[in-house]
Amino acid sequence: MDTAKTTSLIILIALMTCSACRTKQAAVIEPLPGTKAMILNREFIPTDQPEFSILSADIEGDIISISVNYPGGKGFHDFDLVFNGIIMKSMPPQVNLFVRHSQTEDNCDRIMSDSLKFDLRGLRLGEHGSVIIRLEGLSERLEYKY
Repeated sequence: MDTAKTTSLIILIALMTCSACRTKQAAVIEPLPGTKAMILNREFIPTDQPEFSILSADIEGDIISISVNYPGGKGFHDFDLVFNGIIMKSMPPQVNLFVRHSQTEDNCDRIMSDSLKFDLRGLRLGEHGSVIIRLEGLSERLEYKY
């Protein structure tokens, strides 16, 4: 093998190795106006969370809108959309996304509804394509076309 081919092979192996590295820190992508950033956390493990239900979800452009219900009314409630970085090999590729709910103590029994909006651009795998989204808590799968 000549020197140019050997050098190219070494560079290719180095790039593949670096792209497979995992980070322990969560990365946040700057969100589109009116949305929250989707959080990339390669160490994320779904856990039991405060009670909430996903009623529906839809995608328009680069934004996923998720409607949720949760008991409360007096405490602080916050929702995040988490991507664990795993892309399933299929055509089109598939990803699992997780809604994370955090709250302060809230003993109110009232059922609250909220519409959450998140930026999906962090899921793009190229300039054009699509990704199937499997949102935990929602039976239907969504297709994000970009």
